[in-house]
Amino acid sequence: MVRFLLKIALFLILLIGLIYSAAKVASRNPENKEYHNFNVEENVIITPKNEHFDFVMLGLSHARNFSRHSNHQRVEKILDRKFINFGKGGGKGNIANQLVYLKYFLSRGNTTDHIYYVLSMPMFFAERLDENAFTYQHEKLDPLFFYQVLTGPDINKGEKLYTYVRSKFDERWRKKYGPWSEKKREKVLEKIDSTEINRGFKLAYVNGLEFDTFEKNKKLMRKTVELAKKNDIEITFIVTPSTFGEWPGHKHVMDFMDKLHKKYGTEIHDFSRVYLGQKNLFYDHHHLNSDGVVIFTKEYLKPIITKQKLK
Repeated sequence: MVRFLLKIALFLILLIGLIYSAAKVASRNPENKEYHNFNVEENVIITPKNEHFDFVMLGLSHARNFSRHSNHQRVEKILDRKFINFGKGGGKGNIANQLVYLKYFLSRGNTTDHIYYVLSMPMFFAERLDENAFTYQHEKLDPLFFYQVLTGPDINKGEKLYTYVRSKFDERWRKKYGPWSEKKREKVLEKIDSTEINRGFKLAYVNGLEFDTFEKNKKLMRKTVELAKKNDIEITFIVTPSTFGEWPGHKHVMDFMDKLHKKYGTEIHDFSRVYLGQKNLFYDHHHLNSDGVVIFTKEYLKPIITKQKLK
């Protein structure tokens, strides 16, 4: 019986080794291109080893926007700070995977002084974001990252890990995947459209505000704060502007942030209403264009960082 089990174990090890080797061979072309935070949406490929960053940015697309469209270089120049951005957009981001990326970053010997966590309200309430099987679809194949996902807080991780490995054999990954970036996001929102805003809310909250999901994600956010504190990393939460101000669920999240502040001393800065109706700074109703990112960084983000540095 023992001998039989050993044979099964050996077979599984060989099978896993064969699949991994084949996936790495299939990944030679996409992985051997030049990637930077500003020209790719994935995070494993741009995570170094044993480097120090002034800060790490976490969140969904509202965080990633500080790096997309060559905004990364603009923000670093304004702040005179080196940062890495793990924000995940395209419906693939959630509080669980931001925690996984942070753990992966630290497990590779990297360090940082501060985390700036950009809050998007759907990340607390939308179960569809947590369940998305394509969360890690185009991440670079890395056994250490696979382990972080396997042992991490994701739900639906079986499908996520299957898609993570399976996608390495897809033609799009093997032949078409690579770096891309606009030099600048110049698009400007043409008009404020309340119908379009409400349609966006319905897409973000397919089942309305899911409070069971909210409770689960509050626990994960506490774990994120505790991991930061354990590693002597300060953490600041930021709500970026939109043309309409507050998202559904805003007050619930702010109440939770107040509790985090009282327990852990974390800062929260709510800028949701600072650019109400200013179409010229947005390319849709809630994403800043490149000019918007630059102006927001100068007017609001830089003063926060300067003040914290003085402390």
